[in-house]
Amino acid sequence: MLTLFLMLNRDGIVKACTKADRITSKELIQSLWSDYGEIIRYTLSGAVYSSIVVKHIKISELKIHPKGWSTSNSHARKVKSYEVEGNWYQFYEGILSSKLRMPKLIELIKEGGEIILILEDLDHKGFSVREKKASIFELKQCISWLATLHGNTLLSESTGLWSRGTYWHLQTRIDEYNAMEDSPLKSCSNQIDSILNRVKYKCILHGDPKLANFCFHNSDDSVAGLDFQYTGSGCGMQDLVYLIGSAISPEACFQYENELIEFYFHELKKHVKNVDFNALKKEWSPLFTIAWADFNRFLMGWMPGHEKLNKYSDHITLRALDTLEKY
Repeated sequence: MLTLFLMLNRDGIVKACTKADRITSKELIQSLWSDYGEIIRYTLSGAVYSSIVVKHIKISELKIHPKGWSTSNSHARKVKSYEVEGNWYQFYEGILSSKLRMPKLIELIKEGGEIILILEDLDHKGFSVREKKASIFELKQCISWLATLHGNTLLSESTGLWSRGTYWHLQTRIDEYNAMEDSPLKSCSNQIDSILNRVKYKCILHGDPKLANFCFHNSDDSVAGLDFQYTGSGCGMQDLVYLIGSAISPEACFQYENELIEFYFHELKKHVKNVDFNALKKEWSPLFTIAWADFNRFLMGWMPGHEKLNKYSDHITLRALDTLEKY
């Protein structure tokens, strides 16, 4: 249960922040992971916005993790993630909004162990299409979005965000690492983590760019991203591999791997300034396999039977392990 104070006052907060005459309807979009709150769509009358989205978060108590990882580490990571998301909308969204489509922040309220984010409703702006699996064209739209983010934040400070982006890097997943069975990947996990962490060229990663966190426009080719809980510094390949693995089948990964990597760098080059792009590409390109193997390390500890542990992920992990002697 959300605390009584903000629950009773949420409607009043929404009306005050949007200058609405009244709230005409409320729709639960989804409950947050591990019951940390909920996301609600408000339809309004007499407001600047005809509808808005409210993300109401309760972070004061340890929750029951749906996959059984209810630990103090898990709770601390989740609490920090919501603080990071608030910082993203307060301090980064406005700077990048002219280059990158995402929800605009209307208001942020903190009260005790709760956070209320009042956000622009992307559905109302035409970004109403969600896909469970993407065509290659749709995947390239998302890749272009990532490349825009990465290129425009290259060598930027990640103040207020995670010092290391993504939710699966080794430093934040020691419980899962300890749960792994012994394997060559487990033995090399620290080396893989170090390779990714010591890159010269770092950007701000989305950190959780699965297909479900992209909204496609219903009448043109534009795409918007959302959910910035794990945004922070890192190598662009970490975002890229996670997106591809969430969006297409293992068979399509085999078929389109090279094409998608080249498309990413083609799009990235459009946004890179005052940096030697050839040196950047030379550093990042070989890390595609390394970054994929790093995500596999997380999955093998977190959920060994996960569907993303498949023939392609096995293949690419072996390729990564074969290259480690170069580092």
